[in-house]
Amino acid sequence: MIADQTGADWKVDPGQTPTFDGHGAKGRYIRVTATKLWPRADGVGCFALAELGVESGGKNLALGAPVAARTRLNIRLDRRPG
Repeated sequence: MIADQTGADWKVDPGQTPTFDGHGAKGRYIRVTATKLWPRADGVGCFALAELGVESGGKNLALGAPVAARTRLNIRLDRRPG
């Protein structure tokens, strides 16, 4: 485990990029688990993640890598209603 933030609510302000040092950890997969979901206006809980990067040697190793999710909702920002 690289980071465990389940002890409290966690919010990232716009423009901030949270980072976690892996201290040389090796692995093949990255897992992100949300334990408290944000309630949308319709009452459905959601978790939003725009991007996840894995850097090593100055390169983003996650760029272009496949992503798997149990559920997902794709919203094109250029086609928002209203």
